Amino acid sequence: MKIFLLAAAFLLLAASAASAQKTCMKSPTAAIQTCTVTLSWTASVVDATHDAPALYTPRRSDGGATMTAIGNVAANVLSFQNVFNDTGGVSHCWDVVATNVGGSSPPATAVCWTTPALQKSAPAAPPNTTLSNLPLANLDS
Repeated sequence: MKIFLLAAAFLLLAASAASAQKTCMKSPTAAIQTCTVTLSWTASVVDATHDAPALYTPRRSDGGATMTAIGNVAANVLSFQNVFNDTGGVSHCWDVVATNVGGSSPPATAVCWTTPALQKSAPAAPPNTTLSNLPLANLDS
């Protein structure tokens, strides 16, 4: 019975795949950018064969690595904001797992995003160019 419930929970949770809003802001002094992703999902279905989740666990994978939990939210919260540093051009994926005392669901369908490459730009012009009075002995004729 428990296997059936987990399988059914997987189908219900996977049908409500997560979505993400995303932005990155380059640091003016470093070769990194700070990215913000707001992950959102639809609540797990509660019916005669599915108990309500106690919490949701958003997870992230960086560059194809294993999914790792990045937080927990109460069952009445259906979004999570993830702020992280990134070197640009890195693939990240997120999913969500529902959990209660009966166990954890399989993950929802993952959503992925490759962060924008860091744009290289020329430095700003040096400010305040000035001339100084030099002693005549230092001048060449």
